[in-house]
Amino acid sequence: MQQARSKDDRRDIAVDVPIVEESGNSAQRIVKVRLTRKGCQPVVPFTLVRWKNGWLVKNIDLPSAGNPARSCGPEGTGAGANPGT
Repeated sequence: MQQARSKDDRRDIAVDVPIVEESGNSAQRIVKVRLTRKGCQPVVPFTLVRWKNGWLVKNIDLPSAGNPARSCGPEGTGAGANPGT
């Protein structure tokens, strides 16, 4: 995914949602990152977990990023992405 980026591409945090467990502990969070490339703006969810004094990426929903070699969907958002989320 990193190699497909160009210097004009952007990444922005769209949503940062803590996942609160019954104990009230927030050991995980989902960060949705809006990628902008060639007019596409897919929103890609990253699942993070607490690790030492910071956060570690547990999962990236790569299919949400779409294929950089193909054009966007009809809304210009990429595969399965919703720019409003």
